[in-house]
Amino acid sequence: MSDETYWLTAVAAGQWQAARELGAGYTWFWCDLTGQHLHMELPDQPPIATHLWGWRSDGWMRWRLDGAEVIGAALHTNRPSGAAVEVRPRLIRGRSWQPGDGRAMITADIVGAVQIREVFVPVSLSFAQIVPVGEVR
Repeated sequence: MSDETYWLTAVAAGQWQAARELGAGYTWFWCDLTGQHLHMELPDQPPIATHLWGWRSDGWMRWRLDGAEVIGAALHTNRPSGAAVEVRPRLIRGRSWQPGDGRAMITADIVGAVQIREVFVPVSLSFAQIVPVGEVR
């Protein structure tokens, strides 16, 4: 577990267009039928994906998609206003699949390590981030 304290909040963003506004300013990662995607902004239409992960310097988001409906959670470095649960996530490191790995339809050459902050209170949630290999901490 991490020695750092983070704050967990619910995200009930509703429909995709409202979620896009809420997700502005984050970098986003997801996998869909065409492969892996790493973008500075969300697409106009919801991708055909089950989960999206977003991050910026002060927090992370994990969204679950059901068509155009979005629900999820946010992990913050600073306590936000409103209801929040104090958590100490476990930090997991790995790497993103590459085009030559023979996995699914990986078409984007995303260079970097996968860094996941996993919390277990009140449920198990994973917040993923792609970071340059030298920046994994």
